[in-house]
Amino acid sequence: MTAPPTLSTRLGGVDVLAHRMRVVIAGQRGFPLDAEAKAQRYDSLTLFPGTARARWRLQDVELTMTEYKIVMLLVSHRGKLLTYRAIYDAAHYTGFVAGTGELGHHVNVRSMVKRIRKKFLAIDPGFAEIENVESAGYLWRDPARAPTAVQA
Repeated sequence: MTAPPTLSTRLGGVDVLAHRMRVVIAGQRGFPLDAEAKAQRYDSLTLFPGTARARWRLQDVELTMTEYKIVMLLVSHRGKLLTYRAIYDAAHYTGFVAGTGELGHHVNVRSMVKRIRKKFLAIDPGFAEIENVESAGYLWRDPARAPTAVQA
């Protein structure tokens, strides 16, 4: 038969809980200074590679790790088309297969990009940085490239 927990053993649990609460509170105060220093800025987007966080117009986008990888890939190739396969490989690993058929990864990439856009749109209803090139892939709009006029 074991003895009931004493006040001192219960306080040990409280100490652990208090420590965990301090860690959580410290994390909510913002990013560590070294994370800020290593931030990569692209117009209204700031990426923090050390913590895999993204801010759009100074607000955390709350991307998953996979979504962060996709955004990082698109932004690092601004203005350049990335195929569905390249995006899918970045999200998983080269050659990963899921979905049905040879182009099954297209549906998965479209779903991932849809979720990413939704998160950016929640912060900025005018967000339009991710462009789709039908049947080919996606690109992050290059702000240096002026929009082209479409002839009717």
